[in-house]
Amino acid sequence: MVTEINKAAALTANWWSCKLQQGDKKKFNSEVYCRVLKELKEKGRCVLECDYDPRDLLLEAVRAIGIKCDGYMFSAEGVLPGKHSTVTTNDKIRCKEGYANWKEDIIVDPTNNVSYNETD
Repeated sequence: MVTEINKAAALTANWWSCKLQQGDKKKFNSEVYCRVLKELKEKGRCVLECDYDPRDLLLEAVRAIGIKCDGYMFSAEGVLPGKHSTVTTNDKIRCKEGYANWKEDIIVDPTNNVSYNETD
């Protein structure tokens, strides 16, 4: 179970890092990973969302890498794309890229070392 949670958090962090349009992607990846991992351990599920601006844990991660973002009124323009979200559990990540544009789930396989890459 621990391996699955770690892998799910890593895959989610990688997915969001690929979407970051400015700032330190490596640091952002780490910030997202820590928050997702904690949420999965506490609640078994983690939702990250950038409607027009990042919300909650994603907003915290953006701010943690030094990007000024208010979390409302399009303050994340040029930072993360809008209408994107992930719903992470220990066995899969459900991803949305744009308005109602749900993608194929990313399945968490703890025995596979291949991580999500936007070019896959």
